[in-house]
Order: sequence, then C-alpha cells, then structure tokens
Amino acid sequence: MARKGLIGCHDFAMTESAPSRITLYRIRSLDDVRYDAYLDIYQTSFPLDEQMLVSSLNRIVREIAAGRDTGSTLAVGVDETGQVAAMVYYEADAEAVGAALWYLAVSGSMRCRGLGTEVYQAVATRIRQERPSIRALVFEVERPEDAEGDRRRLAERRIAFYRRNGAKLLGGIRYTQSVGWQPPVPMHVMVHPFDPLTPEAAFEIARSVLGDAVEAVGELSLE
Repeated sequence: MARKGLIGCHDFAMTESAPSRITLYRIRSLDDVRYDAYLDIYQTSFPLDEQMLVSSLNRIVREIAAGRDTGSTLAVGVDETGQVAAMVYYEADAEAVGAALWYLAVSGSMRCRGLGTEVYQAVATRIRQERPSIRALVFEVERPEDAEGDRRRLAERRIAFYRRNGAKLLGGIRYTQSVGWQPPVPMHVMVHPFDPLTPEAAFEIARSVLGDAVEAVGELSLE
C-alpha cells in the first residue's frame, strides 16, 4: 500500500504534562468541509510513488458515509484555533491483532511545533480504546540507506521520531511497498507495540497487516 508519514523537522516529543493542542475529527462524507484540507495536506506531503489514488480515498469515504464498518479511518487533526493542522489514515479491524498506519502528515506551514507527536499519540490512544484486540501499530518508513543528502537525513530523523514515540524498527526482514499505480519501493517496517512483543510476534503481526510482502531474510530484531 502506501508508506506513512512526513514529519518535516525534528518535531521533538511533547512532555506528558503539556496540554494537547490537537483534536482528531473523522472524515465521514465527501461533503465534510475539512476534507479539502485533508487532501491538500496529503497531496503536498508525499511523493507520487507513495500516494494512493485520490479516487481510492474517496471510495473509502463513501463507504463510511454509507455506514459500512471497513475498519478504515480518515481523520484530520484540528488545532485550538480550528485550523486543520494534520491528516491521518489508518486501518484497525475489530478482530485484528495489528493496525495499519498508512499516512500521517502535518501541514507544511505548521511543522516543527510538536504537532506530529500529538497526532501520532492521539491515533495510538484512539486505536487502543476502540479496538482492544489490537496489539501493535504497523507502518512503513523510508530506508535511509537508499537515500542521499537531505532526504537521507530526513529519513533518519523520521525513524528517530517514531522511536521516541514508542515504535521500533523491525529488522531481519525485506519489504517492498506498492501503491498499485507507481513502481514498487523497498521500505523499512516499524512496529509500535501496545503490549510486550518478541521480534517473532512483531513479525507475525506485521505480516497480518502488510501481507506476504513482508519476508524474513535474517535474524529478526525489534529495536
């Protein structure tokens, strides 16, 4: 599918005592006034080889509007002024053991303020509350070793950001992302455990989310 998230700077984690400035609102119909802002952040935050077709997102929203529980959530993060600051798309089925975080991005004009941390933590909290069977959140990140210069540094910072927020890099695997209309891209997989997990358990959860595209090619690790 698609890889997750553009965090455009260091985006240091907020302390636990800091009040939240972000509220998540689900997109429930194509007529939602916030959906345009959702799509603007989406299209300006991710390279084409990471983007699902907008028509696919529209189909998901139409299914939600029709009352179908697909496990998919499209949501915006709105700040205290009412401005849409972020977008997120995740899947968490009621009976699944792993949830997929497909996209998370903060508006370009609002990065470097710690909002990415707040959105990420809000998503993890909501999944744990609404889907008690979920043991971990799974997502894709760019491989720094395949990039150069600023792109490499950004990929390294992105992994560090998610590690600070509780996620771990799943090692000993090979994974290739495909959005269906662009060439496939090798990616790393990260797992955010909600319960203690062995590398082997994390690998099985990742496969349950991402399918056979996740292959074991060495000794599994989770760090």
